[in-house]
Amino acid sequence: MSTGDQNDMLSRLNAVLPPWFGADETPTLTGLLSAFSNDGAFIYSQSAYVKLQMRITTATDNNLDLIANDFFGFNQFQRGLNEGDASYRARILASVLRERATRKGIIGIVKALTGNTPRYVQPSTPVDAGGYSVAGCGYGVAGEWGSLRYPYQAFLTAYVSQSNVLANVSGYNIPEGAWNTPSDSSWTSTSDLINSLTAQQIYSAIASTQCEGTIIWTQIIAT
Repeated sequence: MSTGDQNDMLSRLNAVLPPWFGADETPTLTGLLSAFSNDGAFIYSQSAYVKLQMRITTATDNNLDLIANDFFGFNQFQRGLNEGDASYRARILASVLRERATRKGIIGIVKALTGNTPRYVQPSTPVDAGGYSVAGCGYGVAGEWGSLRYPYQAFLTAYVSQSNVLANVSGYNIPEGAWNTPSDSSWTSTSDLINSLTAQQIYSAIASTQCEGTIIWTQIIAT
């Protein structure tokens, strides 16, 4: 018996019965009270569940999706394919107070999504394009082509690691994948694709971080 379950509720009801019922076995009364204790256990479990959903740190299931929609905008911060609550919650918490409207913020959110540091170039910025007497830059050696014709614009290359969990699995009716035939084959399902990242997720993350009035030209490369 644990707090809030049906047996616990039944014992609580029996504890407040008038004394004239005594300690004798009362199957009819027990059956009647069991119906109420079952309802009480359900209400208790629901109240405990609702209490968890009041905070991001404890919310579960589709309530995390609702929280993300409320804070970031509808479908702007979606759960990844087969992404669990713990991973999704960590991403939400990291993004609530994430640095925004800066170069560092854009690079940081893309790195958090892909696991790889993106290449970020602002052609009008000496940090990327270099300049006279600036160390680390040289024609045909290092640095980028600079231009003042692209104000408030940047070029970002996101590197996304490919997931080839199904690449070497034989298909249906393929001889190498026949039953009891040694091959590189196995039973698979969509559950094998965990946290599959989409291009739209990357675009949405950048859009939620960049300054208004700026353009971030984005290229996605599979690594």
